[in-house]
Amino acid sequence: MSPTLPNSSSAGNGVLIGDGVQFARDGRAISGTIEVAQLPRITAAGALSARLAFSIAGFVNAFGFPSFRVTVDGSIALTCQRCLEPSEIQIAINRDLELRGTLEEIEGADDDVDRVLAVKSMDVTALVEDEVLLELPIAVRHAACEPAGDESVRSQRASPFASLAKRR
Repeated sequence: MSPTLPNSSSAGNGVLIGDGVQFARDGRAISGTIEVAQLPRITAAGALSARLAFSIAGFVNAFGFPSFRVTVDGSIALTCQRCLEPSEIQIAINRDLELRGTLEEIEGADDDVDRVLAVKSMDVTALVEDEVLLELPIAVRHAACEPAGDESVRSQRASPFASLAKRR
């Protein structure tokens, strides 16, 4: 199945996996593309554009738990915090998520396994958006750029440390 998710202003209106545990146990898969308009939390974080290809494949892991292998590839344009110009962030996610029935099981786990709450109706868009949010940098910056603003004003501005140099 390769849907392009419908345009929606809410992640809750995306494609749903009816029963995540059964989806995983049956080894089913879903794939498609998601645009920025379908990612409300990423849009709220300032995304200018995004096109992400995703796939979610169900399987049973080595410990016998139903799991999803989530793969997301694409890019998101966010505003550079230094120069205020668009900065393209490449997204390449390949993560296994173990499905668990209760929050207590997830919170009580004492290992490095990534887990997600298995519910009867799992929103694919929200799941992909969650994983992408975890990959985004806290402060978006180009590898090399100049601070935004008028160059002449910046060069005329006195250093805040100039008065300290006079105290020597």
